[in-house]
Amino acid sequence: MIPALIAGAAAVLAASGVFRSRRKTNRAESTVDARTDTKAALTDASNLILELEPRVIIANDADLRQRFADASKAYSEVLIEADKARTGHEVADLRLLIAKSRWRLDVIEAELDGVEPPPQPFSRNVEGTAWDSTRGTGPR
Repeated sequence: MIPALIAGAAAVLAASGVFRSRRKTNRAESTVDARTDTKAALTDASNLILELEPRVIIANDADLRQRFADASKAYSEVLIEADKARTGHEVADLRLLIAKSRWRLDVIEAELDGVEPPPQPFSRNVEGTAWDSTRGTGPR
């Protein structure tokens, strides 16, 4: 009876170890996927900077030029942070920084196009509820 209990306990412990290992693997794969999506968002923002730069120069507006320089600097800082992000939470925080950086560029583009600027992205809710790092007015 006791050997059966020991064997049963060992089986339960082994199964929980496999489950924990599988969870870590899934979490690592999710982080890799999120980093891939994040790199794509960084590329999009980079392309927008390259696209906007000549338009900002042609607009010949000192305030617009300064805001563009600030937005470009913010993007550069995001690039530095991108190299440091390792965990899922760090990638999530990075995606929020990207959304805010991209929003600054989108506002400049909207001004150049003479259209209404997009709403500002909201901050991450760290109280455990769902959040969205894209533009919006708050959790849905």
